[in-house]
Amino acid sequence: MPQPLIIFSQSVDFEIDREFVGRVVGAQGFGVNKLRDQLGVKIDFSDEGDDGSKEISSKRKKTHSKSKVQVSA
Repeated sequence: MPQPLIIFSQSVDFEIDREFVGRVVGAQGFGVNKLRDQLGVKIDFSDEGDDGSKEISSKRKKTHSKSKVQVSA
């Protein structure tokens, strides 16, 4: 009887400013698709970071929304 296939996966979560998500994804998804194809990973974006908080820059007094990024293999 064949042994069942066991797949091990790893993932890493981090946050980036929401304004940079478009640069990672690229035009028509080219950037993120290239990463997925070359590295064989799954990349997911969510609108809010882990705690949903917003960071305020002291110099510009702007509110920076964070996006959570999860990369898994």
